[in-house]
Amino acid sequence: MELAKIDVSMELCAAHFLLQWKRKEEKFHESLSKKPSAESLRSALSFFIIARNFSGIKADRNVAQEIIDMLLEIDKDKSLKVQEKVAALAAKFKVRFGKNNISAASKLLWLRRRAPYVIYDSRAEKTLKAMGAKFKSRDYARYYEAWRTSYELYKPTIVKAVRGLHNIHKILPEWDQSPEGTREMVNSDWFLERVFDIYLYQNSES
Repeated sequence: MELAKIDVSMELCAAHFLLQWKRKEEKFHESLSKKPSAESLRSALSFFIIARNFSGIKADRNVAQEIIDMLLEIDKDKSLKVQEKVAALAAKFKVRFGKNNISAASKLLWLRRRAPYVIYDSRAEKTLKAMGAKFKSRDYARYYEAWRTSYELYKPTIVKAVRGLHNIHKILPEWDQSPEGTREMVNSDWFLERVFDIYLYQNSES
């Protein structure tokens, strides 16, 4: 796999995710990583535009609780690897809602634990394949492997791209995190990996 010629810069994707995390994803993670509520789950599903895949989620609180129960059950199963947990949660969704939703499963598990989970996205899949990765669509295990391989190639570029983000308070006076705290956060594995997600998504052809 080779580095591809890309239109959207890594620096732009890094700044994009920093704001997206602080404005949206952070609160979803805080809720789903502790004691998930039906309200926080619905908000997270709506943000990721996957709520429509769960019939009754908007009107019936019990549906949201079912999804939470599935998430917690899979999350605590120590016999499963990361890739297997995503597949197992998607399988539960298929039994209950009629669709093997790999994307939703990966997003919910990522919001709960962040790294080492990798979010599956069809647009990111297209970019990976444009980079030369070869795998069957919606095969999460192979997607995960291809994603990790590509990420390692791009990681030095990502690390360089986040280098100045700790100075964001200089242009956003309302920023409530210290430069030191921001620097530590943007250099964490989960943050660097999500920047790569954004990069793949933004550089998809469609």
